[in-house]
Amino acid sequence: MVSESATNSKKERVIGQSALPLARVKRIIKEDPDVSLINVEATHCIASATELFMEYLVNEGYSRAQKNKRKTVFYKDLASAVSQTDPLEFLEDVIPTTMTLEEAYRRRDQPDDDTGKDDQVTSVAKRRKLQFKPSTPKQQQQQQQQEEEMETDSSQQQQQQQQQDNNDDDEEEEDGEEEEDAEEEEDDDQDVEDEEDDEEEEE
Repeated sequence: MVSESATNSKKERVIGQSALPLARVKRIIKEDPDVSLINVEATHCIASATELFMEYLVNEGYSRAQKNKRKTVFYKDLASAVSQTDPLEFLEDVIPTTMTLEEAYRRRDQPDDDTGKDDQVTSVAKRRKLQFKPSTPKQQQQQQQQEEEMETDSSQQQQQQQQQDNNDDDEEEEDGEEEEDAEEEEDDDQDVEDEEDDEEEEE
């Protein structure tokens, strides 16, 4: 049997050490093509941050398991934690919520256009719910001014983008004309050289 002191020592976190193998963490970091070298301190910081993140994720899943009067954390607990916790939203593609096989087939058979429209409708509805509803005339006037400013900003951005596109087109045309002129000069020089060679041969 393992003594209580031994089990407690395993649970305690030793300062300056990581529970994750640093060599493997370093190997995973180097899989990124933008990273060529990484020192020991940076590897240790990333490993410690990974430990804290894993601890946070598991605690969120365990709290949901406790609500269902369970001690075992299942996949659905982690998926619900990801879908209901704002800091974990970026994991929705990695840990998606579970669904029945029938629902999966139904989503697969739906056309992409309809799903895109549904997503747009839901996003617009969410924005409308979160939108500030003015209650006084002064607040209504302020909101109207903000909307007008946003419209003017968007129109100015469109004009700037259009002007930039026109400038790019003009530069491309100028480059093309310069290349044509250079080719014509090369052709003229070649013709002169050919004429000189012909005269030398005749002499």
